[in-house]
Amino acid sequence: MFDRLIPIMIICIASTFYFVGGIDIIFPVSMVVLLIYVYHARRLCFDIGDVLLALGTFSYYVFTDQGIDAALYYSIIYVVMYQVGKMIVTVGGYEPESKAAWMAIAIGVARMLMGFLHYSVRPEGANEQWVGWGEDGLTPRTGFEMYLVIMAALLGYFLILTFKTNKWSRILGGIGIILSAICVYLGVSSEGRFALGCCICGTMAVLILFFIESGFYKKIYGKIILSILFSIAAAIPIAYIFNLFGYRTLYENSYLSESGGFFTNTRFTLMLQQIKLFKDYPLGHCEVPLIEYNSEDTGAITHYVHNFWLDIGRRGGVIPAALYIAFSLTNIISMIKVAIHGKTISRYAIIAAFIGAMLYSALEATIFGKGYWSSIILMGGLIRGIADDQCENTKSKRIKAQTISFSI
Repeated sequence: MFDRLIPIMIICIASTFYFVGGIDIIFPVSMVVLLIYVYHARRLCFDIGDVLLALGTFSYYVFTDQGIDAALYYSIIYVVMYQVGKMIVTVGGYEPESKAAWMAIAIGVARMLMGFLHYSVRPEGANEQWVGWGEDGLTPRTGFEMYLVIMAALLGYFLILTFKTNKWSRILGGIGIILSAICVYLGVSSEGRFALGCCICGTMAVLILFFIESGFYKKIYGKIILSILFSIAAAIPIAYIFNLFGYRTLYENSYLSESGGFFTNTRFTLMLQQIKLFKDYPLGHCEVPLIEYNSEDTGAITHYVHNFWLDIGRRGGVIPAALYIAFSLTNIISMIKVAIHGKTISRYAIIAAFIGAMLYSALEATIFGKGYWSSIILMGGLIRGIADDQCENTKSKRIKAQTISFSI
């Protein structure tokens, strides 16, 4: 009976979190879900990640003078979200990696639909802005792409599903490819880089894993595909250096080469400036404006580093920034363990989604997107739960082997 409640819980989390009221409504819903899991499992899965997350959140809200109430409130919310992620994959009869995959897809679809519900089409003549439904103001493309990056990053996973023999897996893969392609198109059409970049990084990560684990590269058609991919990869820099077929001219005249491009992004300059400012502002409250890359032409300045962790440090100081960085690193390490020791291709979904979400946070000011950061925390909990489950299984096998050896 409990196992059948898991899909309902996932739907409740996604729907209340994204369509009813955001982070404030997810708290009571998450508490109910967590209590049900605790009742079933008779335990809580606390680890160093919970401690780092709680201390980082609490110290940030205290150091930014938002009050003890806000510090406690958001510390509890984030830890509960992290716990829910771990509980979803460690409790119940389903495969942990499969549950994490469905949750990653649920988050990606929910965020995509939230973006569609919040924003209408791009206004004529405003290439980098979108109009919100019922709003007079314009939203920058980077704010709109926040709703697209997770689904875009899942493209590689959906491609792999089309290789499976199961009919329903192929259908899911086909639908997912269409939705991911729509997200990439919407991002690129507004001169956005994030949806495309997250799609490339997430897809490459899972395809490399798939090629290695499946032995695909050993087969003749696998060798042909890899040869084509390596040839393209080698041809791109050569074509750029010698301007073959006008490739360099095409790139330099495209929006991808401007101050927000892949290799000349102004955000890297902003990050270096903020790192130097930590010496004078170790406790945060830094109001020194940051000079953007193209300031000689436009005189542009900003107060956002466009990096989640550095923006935390700019406002709250190095202590909460260091704690959040440590928390993120623990989840990245868990992700690597899941990638190496995982059992099924289902884990590719959560890996790709997490890579896309973290990449966006590294290059955009998601410090104000509490709902987006909560998604990352939830996915971090899912990944940590899978890693812990793998560790427990390994210990159980080791104990069992020792017992058998002793018995013999």
